[in-house]
Amino acid sequence: MRRLHNRHARNPQERATGGIVAHPRDLLGRVFFAVHILVVVYSLTAWAFRPGLVVYVFFVPLMVLHWPLNRGACILNNLENLLRNGRWRNPANREEGAWVRCLIVDGTGLDLTPHQIAVISYGVVGLCWLLGVLHLLGVGIFSRF
Repeated sequence: MRRLHNRHARNPQERATGGIVAHPRDLLGRVFFAVHILVVVYSLTAWAFRPGLVVYVFFVPLMVLHWPLNRGACILNNLENLLRNGRWRNPANREEGAWVRCLIVDGTGLDLTPHQIAVISYGVVGLCWLLGVLHLLGVGIFSRF
């Protein structure tokens, strides 16, 4: 992990993020960003709620499996690309295959390696999924709920 720094950048945000600056989102970008956030919130919290646990236990592995099958990209980024420019892939889209990285860089200025991001992403989602399975089965502390 390293902090990005670019002393030749024109403004403080560029200096803090090594020149990688989030561009203002248009309406389409804001809609897809909001959907991404909803999926993240669902993935990280739905394990705690009994209703819908069966859907959650099947959804999370499918979500995680689609990343490597889609060359590291999220289908939401692909759909945005398709609507925006008529192509499934867009090499100019800085978020394609790096949505979490962009979120971290834009929010903190930390430049994590792809491996670090994968460990964090798969680890946290895997832990939440395991909690969902345990809750569904009524094991341990979940036997009371």
